[in-house]
Order: sequence, then structure tokens, then C-alpha cells
Amino acid sequence: MNMESLQDTAAQLRCPGGVQAGETARKMNEIHGTLNRQCIEHMQIAPGDRILETGPGNGAFAGEIV
Repeated sequence: MNMESLQDTAAQLRCPGGVQAGETARKMNEIHGTLNRQCIEHMQIAPGDRILETGPGNGAFAGEIV
């Protein structure tokens, strides 16, 4: 991988955009899925709790917080 390719990848990871945005988001969700689900599980959310999702991402796992 050359420097330009690495810089393009880094830019997509910081702020996905253009034609690569959807694929970048899908890959990030796939890679971080296990960690996100483990964090949600460890939160021990009780009925009536309010959760504010402020993470740097697309909110793909927010719907799993119940």
C-alpha cells in the first residue's frame, strides 16, 4: 500500500464520504460489532434508563440498546 492509498484510507476512517462511504461504514460496523455488543451487554441497562449515544460512528448499534 502506498502513502496516497494509506492517506485515502485514513480520510475515509475519519469521515466516510463519497462512493466509498457505505462500504467503509459497513466494514467498520463488521469490525467493531463484537466490541460494541459486549459494551452494551456490560452496561447493565435497566428499564427507564436513558442512554445518549455519542460515539464516533454511524449509530448502527444504538438500536440494540434496549
